[in-house]
Amino acid sequence: MYTGTDVINLESQYVINVNTEEYEFFDKFLESKNIPWRKENRELGILPLSRSYVGYIRTPIRKIDIEPKFAEVSIEHVIRLYNYVYSYQDSSDDDLLGINYSNRSIEQIFLNRLREQLSLGLLQEYEEKSSRLDYLKGNVAYAKTYKNSKLFKKRPVETKAFELSMNLDINKLITGALTIICHSNTYSSDSIELLEYFRGVTPCIENASDFLAQIVFTSKTNRYKRIASDAAMIIDSLYYDDTKGSTGGESFLINFDLLFELFVRKILLVETEEHDFSVWASPKTYAEEYFGKEMIGKRDYLPDILYKFNPDDPANGYVPSARAILDVKNKAYSNFKNADVYQIMLYNQLLFADCNILIYPSFVERDSTHLNILNDSISVPKVSAAFINIAKEEASEFKISIKNFIRKIYEILDA
Repeated sequence: MYTGTDVINLESQYVINVNTEEYEFFDKFLESKNIPWRKENRELGILPLSRSYVGYIRTPIRKIDIEPKFAEVSIEHVIRLYNYVYSYQDSSDDDLLGINYSNRSIEQIFLNRLREQLSLGLLQEYEEKSSRLDYLKGNVAYAKTYKNSKLFKKRPVETKAFELSMNLDINKLITGALTIICHSNTYSSDSIELLEYFRGVTPCIENASDFLAQIVFTSKTNRYKRIASDAAMIIDSLYYDDTKGSTGGESFLINFDLLFELFVRKILLVETEEHDFSVWASPKTYAEEYFGKEMIGKRDYLPDILYKFNPDDPANGYVPSARAILDVKNKAYSNFKNADVYQIMLYNQLLFADCNILIYPSFVERDSTHLNILNDSISVPKVSAAFINIAKEEASEFKISIKNFIRKIYEILDA
């Protein structure tokens, strides 16, 4: 049996050498994660995997660790970003932001936390439900009730009454995570046991992170915030191999690049005092491709974050404009890459901006830097770089890093 990981670590991707016994597993796993596997690479027995991913893949014959692309951070740092993006609201949630190194699996941590909270009581709320009864109760629909009685229907009383319900959004996340963990060889019995507490709850089984972001936590439900965050991460990122006869286990992958962008976006859209930062819901067209007189394609653009966006600017012919363009790059060791500079300068010209900011992660506090463009024909001859320290371990220090980052952004904007 194969026992090594056999993974080549390149600058932009991992290259995993796939063994004969692993093809069926990888076909199903990659499909579940919407990760393409080009035919020529499959035939060669190699799987290029973007270094934007972090986590691990457990095949039927081995476990492949996908470490963060930066040696200075661990998967715990990445999970903290997840908690900040989808769960953190204020200082009462600071326990979501500390780094607690643990050898326990995410399933074990989730199940242990859930047991602790269940010992304090289940989450339930009164919910108005429609029902048919043979006696008067609740908010009775008398016209329908009279009609039913004339038709000699059983339980003629049409009514709405409030009943205690477990079918809350938080419980839907918990049930979804438990349903997934039921496929685990190690934790299936524990999850099946805990599912008994949530009978009648409709499980959330996809897009759980977005679902979590819509939940408004209260003083009554705050104690379940960490559990709900863990549950959403399990639903969206955990995979169990159910290939017949397989000895493979769980796999866990998070897109670190996307998460870092969402992290920066939340800081600027939520944590800043003025609400002048914005994002587009969809890309916009900046060019059309023609073959003769026939249009055969379009080119779109989508800046990460805009500052003081004006969709109908009279100063520029009533077309969209922005005071500044901000683009997020999860690249700690290679600032001002040519492709990134070209991209943000294109955005600059399309939106008549007078400030360009590239945003990078760092592992110490770093001052902003600036790239001066040596060409007088370019209207805004400078691109700035702002850095946010994501390596601090204490929640208090991490929050200070966020404040420092906001200050750096405004220093660039006000220069």
